[in-house]
Amino acid sequence: MVNKDDEIALGLMYICDRKLFGAGYRKLVGNYFESMGNASGLMIYPFAKSSGIVPNLNFPGDIDLLIIPYKDHQLIVFKT
Repeated sequence: MVNKDDEIALGLMYICDRKLFGAGYRKLVGNYFESMGNASGLMIYPFAKSSGIVPNLNFPGDIDLLIIPYKDHQLIVFKT
């Protein structure tokens, strides 16, 4: 049985392994990943409370990894 601390530790280990995380992100967004330039990157918010993002959510939980890409200091929210 996995407890919350184990889930957090596993999630943080995943995003800290650049090659592993990059391989997973490439699978999710494909061509977009390949087109990201030097002035781009990702903002990663691990274990975000969903009620903080959608206040009227009836059954809040958490979002394990909220990933928002950016380019030239601008968030690209539609690619979240």
